[in-house]
Amino acid sequence: MPDPLVDTPPGIRIRTLETVDEAFAAAAVLQDVWGGDRGGMPPNLVAALAYSGNYVVGLYDGDRIIGASVGFFGPPATRSMHSHITGVLAEYQRHGLGRLLKQHQREWAFARGVGHITWTFDPLVARNAHFNLRVLGTRFTDYFVNRYGPMDDGVNRGDETDRILVTWSLASPPVPTPADDLVVATVEVPHDIEALRRESPTDAAAWRLRVREGFLRHREEGPTVGGFDDEREPEVLHEQARDLCLVEIGARQIEAEAGAAQLTPVGEREVEVEVGAKFRAGHAQKPRTDGCRDPSDVRRMAPFSDQSAGSLR
Repeated sequence: MPDPLVDTPPGIRIRTLETVDEAFAAAAVLQDVWGGDRGGMPPNLVAALAYSGNYVVGLYDGDRIIGASVGFFGPPATRSMHSHITGVLAEYQRHGLGRLLKQHQREWAFARGVGHITWTFDPLVARNAHFNLRVLGTRFTDYFVNRYGPMDDGVNRGDETDRILVTWSLASPPVPTPADDLVVATVEVPHDIEALRRESPTDAAAWRLRVREGFLRHREEGPTVGGFDDEREPEVLHEQARDLCLVEIGARQIEAEAGAAQLTPVGEREVEVEVGAKFRAGHAQKPRTDGCRDPSDVRRMAPFSDQSAGSLR
C-alpha cells in the first residue's frame, strides 16, 4: 500500500522505512532527540516493527532523515494503533513538522481500517499538552503513575514517568476545549518544565508530585480532563491562592492558564515558579472505540493549526 499523500514544505517528505540501514538511521535520530546512548528506540526493534507491517516512517529534508515515528497495532478487535514514539531533531522543531507526522500517521492508519490511535505524553510538558489536546483534539483516557518506570535518557533521567494516555478518534471531529462555565477544577502545570529540569531539578521534582496529586484527587472525585486552555492573560497567584485552580467554578472539566507566576514552597523555602497552563477537568466521557466511518469523513475534520510538538512520547 503506497504512503499517504500529505502536503509538506518544499524538500520535506515522509516515507515508510523498509531497510535495516533506514531503521538504524531512524533510531539514531530518536536517540539524538531524547539524548544519551539509551534514548529513543533500539534499531533492531525499529526494524522488526517495520518488517511486521506496523507504522514506521522517517521524516526527510532532502536525503537527510530529521525525524521518525513508530507505532504498532493493538488487538485486532479494537481496530486501534498505539503511537509509541515520534521525534523531530531540535533544529527542525516548532515548524509544524510534528503536526505533519501526526497527519501522515492518521491517514496511514485510516487506510488500514484503524478507528483510533492512542499514545502517552508527559503532563508536565505544556507544549505537548497543547498539541495533543488543543491542536489534535484528542480525548483524555487515563493518568498513569510512573508508567514506564525509570528511563535512562536525557529527557526522562532522574524523573518518574507519569503519563497521560489520550485517544485520537480518526473519523470524529476534534474534542473542543470546554467552555468556562463547564469548568469545575484546574490542575496547574509549569510553563517550561524542560528548562526547570536543567536549572532547578528539585523544583521540577516538586511539580511532578503536585501535578500527580491533582490528577489522582480528581480521578477519585469524578471529574476528568476535558481540555487544555493556555490562551488566557497571565495573572500573579500568591501562595495563599495557589489552590484556586481547584475551586469549583461551574460544571465539569480542567483548564489551562498561560504564563502565571506562582509563589509556592519547595522544602523549607519559597521560590517563584512560572505556571504555564492548567488542565481543565470534567466528568469522564467514554472514548470512541467503534472503528471509523466512511473514509471521506476524515477529510471534513477541522484543519490543524500551525502549532506542533517537537517530540511526543
